[in-house]
Amino acid sequence: YELIIADIPGLIEGASEGRGLGVKFLQHIERTKILFHLVAADSEDPAHDYVTVRNELKKYSADLDTKKEYLFLSKYDLIPADEMKKKLAALKKCNKKVIPISIHDEATLASVCEILNEIKSKAKGREASKRMWESIKQAEALGVSAADLDMKGQPEDGYGEELK
Repeated sequence: YELIIADIPGLIEGASEGRGLGVKFLQHIERTKILFHLVAADSEDPAHDYVTVRNELKKYSADLDTKKEYLFLSKYDLIPADEMKKKLAALKKCNKKVIPISIHDEATLASVCEILNEIKSKAKGREASKRMWESIKQAEALGVSAADLDMKGQPEDGYGEELK
């Protein structure tokens, strides 16, 4: 698959300690490389919701806390513009890179598609680099050098650094 996406339902406070189905959801999240965190604009306090989930991620695993994340304020079309601006500002205090989205706003959906395409493109590049370096390792195990294979140079992502 080019890109695998997992939909993880909202976590509740205490999920990291086994409350609700939290641990099962957190185990799924552990397998992801990037988090898309959607916080509903029609929530009473989206910033609090976001902080609650981030705290649960951190309590469960330090690795989860360091994963790359995109934060979206979803369903912003359901609330008045002035309320949306306040909620967006509150979220920006928690995470400066908040993107408001709505299924009724094609421009915001296009920005999500751009992000997904960028992620997919980077993943393809890493996979190609990985295959190249695995080929080099196999060839060297057979006594053929990388120079003989005309596979000189280091890929941009640094994959294969351990061969130096």
